[in-house]
Amino acid sequence: MNVVFSFIDEIVNKYNNKEIIIYGTINKFLSIYNYFRVLGLESCIIGFINGGTPDKTSLPTSVEVLSIYDLLYYKDHACIILASNNNNQVCYNIDRVCKMTTFIWDFDTAKKADIIDPLLGYSRSGDLEGYVIHKHCDESKEFLKIMITGGSTTDDTFSNQRSWPSFLSEILNERKISHIIYNGGIVGYNSSQELLKTIRDINILKPHIVISYSGINDFYRGTNDFIHPYIPLHISKNIIPIIEKNIDTVKEKHTNSDMCNPTRTGYGLESYNSGGFIWYNNMTRMRAISVNENASFYGILQPTVFSDDYLLDQILDKYIRLQHSQEALNIIKENIKIAQRLIVDKKDIYSFEDIFKYKNDIFYDHCHCSEIGNYMIAKEVFKLLTNDEYFRNFSTIS
Repeated sequence: MNVVFSFIDEIVNKYNNKEIIIYGTINKFLSIYNYFRVLGLESCIIGFINGGTPDKTSLPTSVEVLSIYDLLYYKDHACIILASNNNNQVCYNIDRVCKMTTFIWDFDTAKKADIIDPLLGYSRSGDLEGYVIHKHCDESKEFLKIMITGGSTTDDTFSNQRSWPSFLSEILNERKISHIIYNGGIVGYNSSQELLKTIRDINILKPHIVISYSGINDFYRGTNDFIHPYIPLHISKNIIPIIEKNIDTVKEKHTNSDMCNPTRTGYGLESYNSGGFIWYNNMTRMRAISVNENASFYGILQPTVFSDDYLLDQILDKYIRLQHSQEALNIIKENIKIAQRLIVDKKDIYSFEDIFKYKNDIFYDHCHCSEIGNYMIAKEVFKLLTNDEYFRNFSTIS
Protein backbone atom coordinates (compact mmCIF):
# COMPACT_ATOMS: atom_id res chain seq x y z
CA MET A 1 0.00 0.00 0.00
CA ASN A 2 1.47 3.37 -0.98
CA VAL A 3 1.95 6.18 1.56
CA VAL A 4 -1.23 8.08 0.61
CA PHE A 5 -3.47 5.03 0.78
CA SER A 6 -1.90 4.13 4.16
CA PHE A 7 -2.62 7.65 5.41
CA ILE A 8 -6.27 7.42 4.35
CA ASP A 9 -6.59 3.92 5.78
CA GLU A 10 -5.35 5.17 9.14
CA ILE A 11 -7.89 8.01 9.23
CA VAL A 12 -10.84 5.82 8.26
CA ASN A 13 -9.98 2.91 10.55
CA LYS A 14 -8.97 5.00 13.56
CA TYR A 15 -11.98 7.31 13.28
CA ASN A 16 -14.42 5.04 11.49
CA ASN A 17 -17.45 6.78 12.94
CA LYS A 18 -16.43 10.25 11.83
CA GLU A 19 -17.26 12.12 8.68
CA ILE A 20 -14.53 14.04 6.87
CA ILE A 21 -14.30 17.69 5.84
CA ILE A 22 -11.52 18.89 3.54
CA TYR A 23 -9.99 22.36 3.74
CA GLY A 24 -7.99 23.54 0.70
CA THR A 25 -8.28 24.72 -2.87
CA ILE A 26 -10.80 23.14 -5.21
CA ASN A 27 -8.01 21.35 -7.10
CA LYS A 28 -6.60 19.96 -3.86
CA PHE A 29 -10.06 18.86 -2.78
CA LEU A 30 -10.68 16.98 -6.04
CA SER A 31 -7.28 15.30 -5.83
CA ILE A 32 -7.97 14.05 -2.29
CA TYR A 33 -11.57 13.14 -3.11
CA ASN A 34 -10.37 10.99 -6.00
CA TYR A 35 -8.02 9.06 -3.70
CA PHE A 36 -11.00 8.28 -1.44
CA ARG A 37 -13.10 7.50 -4.49
CA VAL A 38 -10.83 4.79 -5.89
CA LEU A 39 -10.72 3.22 -2.42
CA GLY A 40 -14.53 3.21 -2.31
CA LEU A 41 -14.54 5.64 0.61
CA GLU A 42 -15.88 8.81 -1.01
CA SER A 43 -19.04 8.69 1.14
CA CYS A 44 -16.85 9.59 4.12
CA ILE A 45 -16.30 13.08 2.71
CA ILE A 46 -19.25 15.33 3.47
CA GLY A 47 -17.87 18.86 3.35
CA PHE A 48 -15.42 21.24 1.69
CA ILE A 49 -14.07 24.56 2.95
CA ASN A 50 -12.54 26.59 0.13
CA GLY A 51 -9.19 27.91 1.29
CA GLY A 52 -8.34 29.25 -2.17
CA THR A 53 -9.88 31.62 -4.66
CA PRO A 54 -13.56 31.24 -5.62
CA ASP A 55 -14.04 28.59 -8.26
CA LYS A 56 -17.06 27.53 -10.32
CA THR A 57 -15.92 23.90 -10.57
CA SER A 58 -18.81 21.68 -9.54
CA LEU A 59 -18.42 19.42 -6.52
CA PRO A 60 -19.90 15.95 -6.01
CA THR A 61 -23.55 16.31 -5.01
CA SER A 62 -22.89 14.58 -1.69
CA VAL A 63 -20.39 17.25 -0.62
CA GLU A 64 -21.53 20.49 0.99
CA VAL A 65 -19.60 23.75 0.73
CA LEU A 66 -18.99 24.96 4.27
CA SER A 67 -17.51 27.93 6.06
CA ILE A 68 -15.05 27.66 8.89
CA TYR A 69 -17.84 28.55 11.33
CA ASP A 70 -19.89 25.54 10.23
CA LEU A 71 -17.29 23.42 12.03
CA LEU A 72 -19.06 24.30 15.29
CA TYR A 73 -21.85 21.98 14.16
CA TYR A 74 -19.58 19.20 12.90
CA LYS A 75 -16.84 19.27 15.57
CA ASP A 76 -18.10 16.25 17.52
CA HIS A 77 -18.82 13.89 14.64
CA ALA A 78 -16.35 14.91 11.93
CA CYS A 79 -12.65 15.39 11.43
CA ILE A 80 -10.89 17.73 9.04
CA ILE A 81 -8.09 17.21 6.52
CA LEU A 82 -6.03 20.35 5.97
CA ALA A 83 -4.48 20.63 2.51
CA SER A 84 -3.18 24.17 2.57
CA ASN A 85 0.16 25.81 1.81
CA ASN A 86 -0.19 27.50 5.19
CA ASN A 87 -1.46 24.80 7.52
CA ASN A 88 -0.15 26.44 10.69
CA GLN A 89 -2.24 29.55 10.13
CA VAL A 90 -5.28 27.48 9.17
CA CYS A 91 -4.93 25.36 12.32
CA TYR A 92 -4.80 28.56 14.37
CA ASN A 93 -7.94 29.90 12.67
CA ILE A 94 -9.83 26.64 13.23
CA ASP A 95 -8.77 26.45 16.88
CA ARG A 96 -10.22 29.90 17.41
CA VAL A 97 -13.59 28.56 16.25
CA CYS A 98 -13.55 25.09 17.82
CA LYS A 99 -11.40 22.12 18.70
CA MET A 100 -11.67 19.16 16.36
CA THR A 101 -9.62 16.22 15.13
CA THR A 102 -7.28 17.46 12.41
CA PHE A 103 -5.05 15.72 9.88
CA ILE A 104 -2.43 17.44 7.76
CA TRP A 105 -2.33 16.53 4.07
CA ASP A 106 1.18 17.33 2.92
CA PHE A 107 1.83 14.96 0.06
CA ASP A 108 1.62 17.74 -2.52
CA THR A 109 1.54 21.05 -0.68
CA ALA A 110 4.82 22.62 -1.77
CA LYS A 111 5.96 25.84 -0.19
CA LYS A 112 4.51 28.67 -2.27
CA ALA A 113 6.61 30.38 -4.90
CA ASP A 114 6.86 33.85 -3.40
CA ILE A 115 9.22 35.49 -5.91
CA ILE A 116 8.43 36.92 -9.33
CA ASP A 117 11.42 35.87 -11.43
CA PRO A 118 11.42 37.59 -14.84
CA LEU A 119 13.64 34.87 -16.33
CA LEU A 120 12.04 31.77 -14.85
CA GLY A 121 8.51 33.00 -14.26
CA TYR A 122 8.54 32.31 -10.54
CA SER A 123 10.93 31.29 -7.78
CA ARG A 124 11.01 30.87 -4.03
CA SER A 125 12.76 32.23 -0.98
CA GLY A 126 14.99 29.67 0.70
CA ASP A 127 18.41 29.14 2.21
CA LEU A 128 19.53 30.89 -0.96
CA GLU A 129 17.04 32.38 -3.43
CA GLY A 130 15.71 29.47 -5.47
CA TYR A 131 17.67 26.84 -3.50
CA VAL A 132 17.52 24.63 -0.44
CA ILE A 133 21.00 23.87 0.86
CA HIS A 134 22.21 20.56 2.31
CA LYS A 135 25.74 20.70 3.64
CA HIS A 136 28.21 18.77 5.71
CA CYS A 137 31.46 20.64 5.36
CA ASP A 138 34.04 22.87 6.93
CA GLU A 139 33.84 25.87 4.63
CA SER A 140 37.40 26.85 5.48
CA LYS A 141 38.56 23.70 3.67
CA GLU A 142 37.93 22.25 0.22
CA PHE A 143 34.60 20.53 -0.30
CA LEU A 144 32.51 19.08 -3.11
CA LYS A 145 29.84 21.40 -4.55
CA ILE A 146 26.79 19.90 -6.30
CA MET A 147 24.07 21.89 -8.05
CA ILE A 148 20.76 20.08 -8.63
CA THR A 149 17.84 21.20 -10.80
CA GLY A 150 14.41 19.69 -11.31
CA GLY A 151 10.71 20.04 -10.57
CA SER A 152 8.50 18.81 -7.74
CA THR A 153 10.11 15.35 -7.71
CA THR A 154 13.33 17.08 -6.62
CA ASP A 155 11.80 19.94 -4.58
CA ASP A 156 12.60 19.61 -0.86
CA THR A 157 9.36 21.38 0.10
CA PHE A 158 6.92 19.44 -2.07
CA SER A 159 5.73 16.90 0.47
CA ASN A 160 6.35 15.25 3.82
CA GLN A 161 8.35 12.57 1.98
CA ARG A 162 12.04 13.32 2.35
CA SER A 163 13.63 14.33 -0.96
CA TRP A 164 16.29 12.39 -2.84
CA PRO A 165 18.82 15.31 -2.65
CA SER A 166 18.45 15.19 1.13
CA PHE A 167 19.18 11.45 1.11
CA LEU A 168 22.14 12.02 -1.25
CA SER A 169 23.60 14.45 1.27
CA GLU A 170 23.16 11.84 4.00
CA ILE A 171 24.91 9.19 1.90
CA LEU A 172 27.82 11.52 1.19
CA ASN A 173 28.10 12.40 4.88
CA GLU A 174 28.10 8.74 5.90
CA ARG A 175 31.15 8.32 3.67
CA LYS A 176 32.83 11.38 5.21
CA ILE A 177 32.70 13.31 1.94
CA SER A 178 32.71 17.00 2.74
CA HIS A 179 30.08 18.65 0.53
CA ILE A 180 27.40 21.21 -0.10
CA ILE A 181 24.33 20.53 -2.26
CA TYR A 182 22.42 23.42 -3.81
CA ASN A 183 19.00 21.91 -4.48
CA GLY A 184 17.31 24.18 -7.03
CA GLY A 185 14.37 21.88 -7.72
CA ILE A 186 11.10 23.86 -7.67
CA VAL A 187 7.61 22.52 -8.22
CA GLY A 188 6.47 22.86 -11.83
CA TYR A 189 9.86 23.63 -13.35
CA ASN A 190 10.56 21.95 -16.66
CA SER A 191 13.96 21.42 -18.26
CA SER A 192 13.80 24.77 -20.08
CA GLN A 193 13.54 26.60 -16.76
CA GLU A 194 16.36 24.41 -15.46
CA LEU A 195 18.49 25.39 -18.46
CA LEU A 196 17.88 29.11 -17.91
CA LYS A 197 18.56 28.73 -14.20
CA THR A 198 21.82 26.94 -14.94
CA ILE A 199 22.93 29.63 -17.40
CA ARG A 200 22.31 32.31 -14.80
CA ASP A 201 23.51 30.61 -11.60
CA ILE A 202 26.33 28.23 -12.48
CA ASN A 203 29.00 30.92 -12.59
CA ILE A 204 27.88 32.18 -9.17
CA LEU A 205 27.61 28.82 -7.41
CA LYS A 206 30.64 27.35 -9.22
CA PRO A 207 29.62 23.71 -8.66
CA HIS A 208 31.88 20.77 -9.46
CA ILE A 209 28.86 18.69 -10.49
CA VAL A 210 25.48 19.65 -12.02
CA ILE A 211 22.58 17.17 -11.90
CA SER A 212 19.21 17.49 -13.65
CA TYR A 213 16.58 14.99 -12.50
CA SER A 214 13.70 15.67 -14.85
CA GLY A 215 11.48 14.72 -17.74
CA ILE A 216 7.88 14.47 -16.64
CA ASN A 217 7.20 18.24 -16.69
CA ASP A 218 8.35 18.38 -20.32
CA PHE A 219 6.08 15.57 -21.42
CA TYR A 220 2.78 17.43 -21.21
CA ARG A 221 3.13 21.06 -22.22
CA GLY A 222 2.26 23.78 -24.73
CA THR A 223 3.90 24.85 -27.98
CA ASN A 224 6.78 26.98 -26.71
CA ASP A 225 10.04 25.32 -25.72
CA PHE A 226 10.70 27.73 -22.86
CA ILE A 227 7.25 28.26 -21.38
CA HIS A 228 5.70 25.90 -18.86
CA PRO A 229 1.88 26.15 -18.71
CA TYR A 230 2.23 27.46 -15.13
CA ILE A 231 4.01 30.62 -16.32
CA PRO A 232 1.23 32.32 -18.34
CA LEU A 233 -1.16 31.49 -15.50
CA HIS A 234 1.25 32.92 -12.94
CA ILE A 235 1.82 36.09 -14.99
CA SER A 236 -1.90 36.69 -15.63
CA LYS A 237 -2.88 36.13 -11.98
CA ASN A 238 0.04 37.70 -10.14
CA ILE A 239 2.23 39.91 -12.27
CA ILE A 240 -0.11 41.78 -14.64
CA PRO A 241 -2.30 43.09 -11.77
CA ILE A 242 0.83 44.50 -10.09
CA ILE A 243 1.91 46.20 -13.30
CA GLU A 244 -1.56 47.63 -13.93
CA LYS A 245 -1.78 48.90 -10.37
CA ASN A 246 1.56 50.69 -10.56
CA ILE A 247 1.67 51.76 -14.20
CA ASP A 248 1.45 55.50 -13.44
CA THR A 249 4.33 55.25 -10.96
CA VAL A 250 6.42 53.36 -13.50
CA LYS A 251 5.83 56.05 -16.16
CA GLU A 252 6.78 58.82 -13.76
CA LYS A 253 10.06 57.21 -12.69
CA HIS A 254 11.34 56.04 -16.05
CA THR A 255 11.82 58.75 -18.64
CA ASN A 256 12.07 56.22 -21.48
CA SER A 257 8.68 54.66 -20.78
CA ASP A 258 7.34 56.11 -24.03
CA MET A 259 9.60 53.70 -25.93
CA CYS A 260 7.34 50.84 -24.92
CA ASN A 261 3.59 50.64 -25.38
CA PRO A 262 2.68 47.01 -24.58
CA THR A 263 -0.61 45.65 -25.86
CA ARG A 264 -0.20 41.99 -24.96
CA THR A 265 1.99 39.43 -23.18
CA GLY A 266 4.24 37.41 -25.49
CA TYR A 267 6.32 34.31 -24.90
CA GLY A 268 8.54 34.16 -27.97
CA LEU A 269 8.36 31.94 -31.03
CA GLU A 270 6.26 28.83 -30.95
CA SER A 271 7.64 25.43 -31.78
CA TYR A 272 5.98 22.09 -32.14
CA ASN A 273 8.80 19.82 -31.01
CA SER A 274 7.81 16.87 -28.88
CA GLY A 275 8.35 17.10 -25.12
CA GLY A 276 10.87 14.26 -25.34
CA PHE A 277 12.90 16.09 -27.96
CA ILE A 278 12.80 19.37 -26.00
CA TRP A 279 13.98 17.58 -22.85
CA TYR A 280 16.84 15.89 -24.70
CA ASN A 281 17.96 19.15 -26.33
CA ASN A 282 17.96 20.90 -22.97
CA MET A 283 20.05 18.15 -21.41
CA THR A 284 22.68 18.51 -24.13
CA ARG A 285 22.68 22.29 -23.66
CA MET A 286 23.03 22.00 -19.89
CA ARG A 287 25.89 19.59 -20.39
CA ALA A 288 27.67 22.01 -22.74
CA ILE A 289 27.26 24.88 -20.27
CA SER A 290 28.48 22.74 -17.36
CA VAL A 291 31.56 21.55 -19.25
CA ASN A 292 32.30 25.13 -20.26
CA GLU A 293 32.22 26.07 -16.57
CA ASN A 294 34.52 23.15 -15.64
CA ALA A 295 31.75 21.10 -14.05
CA SER A 296 30.61 17.55 -14.66
CA PHE A 297 27.02 17.08 -15.81
CA TYR A 298 24.49 14.31 -15.21
CA GLY A 299 21.12 14.47 -16.96
CA ILE A 300 18.70 11.91 -15.55
CA LEU A 301 15.44 10.82 -17.16
CA GLN A 302 13.27 10.25 -14.13
CA PRO A 303 11.20 7.10 -13.56
CA THR A 304 7.39 7.18 -13.45
CA VAL A 305 4.57 4.72 -12.96
CA PHE A 306 4.71 4.27 -16.74
CA SER A 307 8.24 2.86 -16.58
CA ASP A 308 8.66 -0.61 -18.05
CA ASP A 309 8.09 -3.41 -15.54
CA TYR A 310 6.99 -1.14 -12.68
CA LEU A 311 4.21 -3.02 -10.90
CA LEU A 312 1.44 -0.42 -10.97
CA ASP A 313 -1.51 -1.58 -8.88
CA GLN A 314 -5.03 -1.25 -10.24
CA ILE A 315 -6.24 1.21 -7.59
CA LEU A 316 -3.47 3.74 -8.20
CA ASP A 317 -3.91 3.26 -11.95
CA LYS A 318 -7.60 4.13 -11.53
CA TYR A 319 -6.67 7.27 -9.56
CA ILE A 320 -4.22 8.40 -12.24
CA ARG A 321 -6.90 7.97 -14.90
CA LEU A 322 -9.25 10.14 -12.87
CA GLN A 323 -6.61 12.86 -12.59
CA HIS A 324 -5.42 12.82 -16.22
CA SER A 325 -7.21 12.37 -19.52
CA GLN A 326 -6.33 9.39 -21.66
CA GLU A 327 -4.96 11.78 -24.27
CA ALA A 328 -2.59 13.33 -21.72
CA LEU A 329 -1.43 9.90 -20.54
CA ASN A 330 -0.77 8.80 -24.13
CA ILE A 331 1.30 11.95 -24.76
CA ILE A 332 3.37 11.36 -21.61
CA LYS A 333 4.05 7.73 -22.52
CA GLU A 334 5.02 8.60 -26.10
CA ASN A 335 7.40 11.32 -24.94
CA ILE A 336 9.07 8.95 -22.51
CA LYS A 337 9.75 6.60 -25.42
CA ILE A 338 11.11 9.46 -27.54
CA ALA A 339 13.45 10.57 -24.76
CA GLN A 340 14.65 7.01 -24.16
CA ARG A 341 15.47 6.54 -27.83
CA LEU A 342 17.37 9.84 -28.03
CA ILE A 343 19.67 9.18 -25.07
CA VAL A 344 20.84 5.70 -26.05
CA ASP A 345 24.65 5.71 -25.81
CA LYS A 346 24.68 9.48 -25.19
CA LYS A 347 27.39 10.78 -22.89
CA ASP A 348 26.31 12.04 -19.45
CA ILE A 349 22.57 11.52 -19.99
CA TYR A 350 21.07 8.53 -18.20
CA SER A 351 17.72 6.79 -17.87
CA PHE A 352 16.46 5.77 -14.44
CA GLU A 353 13.42 4.17 -16.05
CA ASP A 354 14.28 0.72 -14.72
CA ILE A 355 15.42 1.43 -11.15
CA PHE A 356 12.02 0.36 -9.78
CA LYS A 357 11.76 -2.72 -11.98
CA TYR A 358 9.37 -5.30 -10.51
CA LYS A 359 8.62 -3.07 -7.51
CA ASN A 360 5.35 -1.56 -6.34
CA ASP A 361 4.02 1.02 -3.87
CA ILE A 362 6.96 3.33 -4.65
CA PHE A 363 4.81 6.02 -6.29
CA TYR A 364 1.72 7.63 -4.79
CA ASP A 365 0.71 9.34 -8.04
CA HIS A 366 2.09 9.26 -11.60
CA CYS A 367 5.60 10.45 -10.69
CA HIS A 368 6.09 11.29 -6.98
CA CYS A 369 7.82 8.76 -4.74
CA SER A 370 7.67 7.70 -1.15
CA GLU A 371 10.79 8.11 0.97
CA ILE A 372 11.76 4.54 0.09
CA GLY A 373 11.76 5.47 -3.59
CA ASN A 374 13.64 8.73 -3.01
CA TYR A 375 16.32 6.87 -1.06
CA MET A 376 16.72 4.41 -3.93
CA ILE A 377 17.06 7.33 -6.37
CA ALA A 378 19.75 8.89 -4.16
CA LYS A 379 21.68 5.61 -4.11
CA GLU A 380 21.55 5.37 -7.90
CA VAL A 381 22.76 8.96 -8.25
CA PHE A 382 25.58 8.20 -5.83
CA LYS A 383 26.62 5.23 -7.98
CA LEU A 384 26.88 7.55 -10.99
CA LEU A 385 29.02 9.97 -9.03
CA THR A 386 31.53 7.38 -7.87
CA ASN A 387 33.07 7.38 -11.34
CA ASP A 388 33.27 11.17 -11.50
CA GLU A 389 36.74 12.74 -11.44
CA TYR A 390 35.73 15.57 -9.10
CA PHE A 391 33.92 13.16 -6.82
CA ARG A 392 36.93 10.85 -6.58
CA ASN A 393 39.24 13.76 -5.81
CA PHE A 394 37.07 14.98 -2.95
CA SER A 395 36.54 11.45 -1.69
CA THR A 396 40.31 11.20 -1.37
CA ILE A 397 40.59 14.60 0.31
CA SER A 398 37.85 13.76 2.78
